Amino acid sequence: MAFELIYLYIDDIGRNIKQCEIPFSNRFEVIYDGDEKNIFIEKKDPGVGFFYGENIQDIKLLVGKNGCGKSTVMDLLGTTDQDRKREFPMYEKDEWPFDGKVWDPGRKYSWFAVYHLNGDDFVIEGYHPELLGKITEQVCLRDDYSIAIAYDFEKHRVSQLDFLQEKTVDRSRKADEAMFYLFYQVEPAIHWLTQPQRLSKDRYNCTFERQYVGKNGFQAINSYLYRATHEQKFQEEMNSSIGVEIEIGLKSSRTRSLDVENVINERTSAQHTWMLEKTLYQGKEQLLDIPVPKLRKILNEPIPYSDKECIILEYLEELIWNILKKGNAKAKQSYDPPKVENNYLYRKQFLLEFLKQLVQENAEKEYLSVTVTEEDYQIAQKICEGIEQIPDGYCQNAQTIRIPVRDMEKNFTDVFMCAMDANSSEEHLVQHRNIIDVKFRHLSSGEAFYLDLYAALYRGVQKMEHQKEGDTCILLLDEPDSRFHPEWSRRFIKNLTEELKKEMFRKFRYQIIISTHSPLLLSDVRKEDIICMNTDGKNGSVRIEKSPYGFMSNINDILLDTFFLEAPYGAWAENYVNKLLEKISQLEQEIKGNTNTIPKKKTTEEFMKRIECLEKEVNKIGEELIRSSLLKKLHRYYYQIQSQKMQKNQEEETRREEIRYLKERLARLEQDD
Repeated sequence: MAFELIYLYIDDIGRNIKQCEIPFSNRFEVIYDGDEKNIFIEKKDPGVGFFYGENIQDIKLLVGKNGCGKSTVMDLLGTTDQDRKREFPMYEKDEWPFDGKVWDPGRKYSWFAVYHLNGDDFVIEGYHPELLGKITEQVCLRDDYSIAIAYDFEKHRVSQLDFLQEKTVDRSRKADEAMFYLFYQVEPAIHWLTQPQRLSKDRYNCTFERQYVGKNGFQAINSYLYRATHEQKFQEEMNSSIGVEIEIGLKSSRTRSLDVENVINERTSAQHTWMLEKTLYQGKEQLLDIPVPKLRKILNEPIPYSDKECIILEYLEELIWNILKKGNAKAKQSYDPPKVENNYLYRKQFLLEFLKQLVQENAEKEYLSVTVTEEDYQIAQKICEGIEQIPDGYCQNAQTIRIPVRDMEKNFTDVFMCAMDANSSEEHLVQHRNIIDVKFRHLSSGEAFYLDLYAALYRGVQKMEHQKEGDTCILLLDEPDSRFHPEWSRRFIKNLTEELKKEMFRKFRYQIIISTHSPLLLSDVRKEDIICMNTDGKNGSVRIEKSPYGFMSNINDILLDTFFLEAPYGAWAENYVNKLLEKISQLEQEIKGNTNTIPKKKTTEEFMKRIECLEKEVNKIGEELIRSSLLKKLHRYYYQIQSQKMQKNQEEETRREEIRYLKERLARLEQDD
């Protein structure tokens, strides 16, 4: 089934995009009649498209300058229902104020999108069905709506209408289950820029499911880091050899220094630590970080645990302390380790049992300051299991593990990373990430963003395990190459399509919509698949234009088009050249003004000095054609001045000869007298 987004109409959403039509399909054309409030759908001949892959049905590029509304379109289509209503309110005012007589909702904001399901079946979703009065007047719809329609192509009208949730595409599935969105957006690195905190998905969804995959998971990143350092094919796609390191470390809130005096002072003053030791171990054992293992080594105290075992035990102690710091509980079982040299397994199991006891107590009576659940217990178990699978040689000390990914013989960190991801939701009141931290080091920003994109898509697809094979994924990528080297941008379409063909992605079909500033992507798609968004300089409104460039277009030609660049070089350089041209033009006018007069010797020397200075400025220009053209012009002025100088010298010599001749003649005449 070729499900796809085919059309978007934005009437007014409180932004600069108004009464704007954006087509997304090569197989259908949607015509909106604003006067009649009706739509007409026509079938089109899609022509000969590109075979990007069996599971890739279409790629569209959304291009335009900053502020033209590309991200707005992506947000409107891709955000979850709850986030969309917050970022794109349905009314000018957040509430409906009541003046005692009538409701005053303010100005309505409205838009709608059209999807093709199968055959003659389509779906329309949007705000305020009044935009489609001819279609929706027969049913009562709420302000945000999603409906399924059957369209009669012979009579050019809607022949049937259902609520989307009631429409079935086959005997077993509802229409809204057969298509979904994955929306990736590069997270800004600007600390002062306030961005909306988006939900990864809606709890209750009345239209197609949307997954926001802008925030990534540890397991997905870890998986792609391993591929980037161990798979030759992936390294060739990246065209880069990375040397990344994973660091796993404890973030104890009770110990802030390894200094001996500070640790001892904290030990004597921390009554809560003493109480926790008594609660857990009945005074038979110390918490591992008081004093820290490093201090124990300095004091030559025996440490019966390896560094890795210390990390696990201290993590469990810190986890329990975070739960109990404002509550109270006692271990039901007395701490009584066996008389062996290393009692790690006993101590770990004792702490896990204590944690499980807290889970049971919380289920019975909710008096603890932090809610602890069975899921937290399962996460703690998996974190311990995951750390145990890491070879001892990667432990730097009793608080830090460092793993050069290139040295890994196998991907032994997956269990640990999956456990950390299980705690990623903000709904968890017990945040394991506040106790144990994961960092990825020695990556360039470009490498990090490159891996982040593919890891985000991988994790998003993993979350869609409830979808069936062959379902359509509308993949929205908002400026995914904005942090890439130009060569990565040039390779982007190829690398993306190659990745989506791999087993982990092959389950779904993909309709891909990419917003970009980069002209490097345009030469990989047909010009029919490029949607140009431009702004009107007078009022800033957005209009949709056809692209003059497309598949196999020369990148230099695309760059020089004013849609992307107003000049082929930087603005500072442009200003430099413009000022230089003004100086040369002024020199030319002055030279022309002196052609009919004999310049004085001082004026000629001034011209020559000015030409020499201008030559030095011109020689700073790196572009050979511009530089040589300006130098030729200056040389012409130079020879013109030289010619004037020679002519002036010749005229002076002629006058001197005439004066000499006249003086001699005058002398002869005087002699004759």
